[in-house]
Amino acid sequence: MKIEIFTKFTGIDRNGNIIAERKEERANSLVDGFIAWLQCQAGTTASTYGTVASIKKTNGNTATMQNEVGSMLWCAGGTVGGVGDSTTGIVVGTGTAAVTITDYNLNTKIENGTGAGQLSYEAEVRPAVGHTTSGGLSYFILRRTVLNGTESTITINEVGYIIWIWDSEKYLIDRTLPTPFPVPASTGAIIDYKWQISV
Repeated sequence: MKIEIFTKFTGIDRNGNIIAERKEERANSLVDGFIAWLQCQAGTTASTYGTVASIKKTNGNTATMQNEVGSMLWCAGGTVGGVGDSTTGIVVGTGTAAVTITDYNLNTKIENGTGAGQLSYEAEVRPAVGHTTSGGLSYFILRRTVLNGTESTITINEVGYIIWIWDSEKYLIDRTLPTPFPVPASTGAIIDYKWQISV
């Protein structure tokens, strides 16, 4: 069995019309936060919490990741990846440093806003409510749009996924360096994150 992640970038104009479209690219850059979260899940029962000590949150502070039953928010909905939130869900950046297993945030994350070097983050969505199973694979997609309200082109060089766990705050679980994607002034980019397993 394989666990794979794919990213896809689509450029749009101010009216939402497609002006550029790129094929899916394999990501496969899961980092330490992912395996810690998975370990938490394996240790959780109806009456106990799964915990993993000494994991860095996105702010760089070391903490004990604690997963309360039903508290892990990383699919679209709730407060993860909300409008204007560049701290959870699909996030993008301009950094080009190589991915390491201990990465805990993007190298140079693009913050939400309309100032120089910023992008406006729209709410993350799931194009389909459920996952899709076909042949020997199963997958689901998360999608987020970012808009460039500045007067300059901003190039996305990195993309990542940040989860939020009650009481344990925010953790990076994936950081990927896709083919750089320029977002010209007054345009936007739709980012698809496809999580897939296959046998």
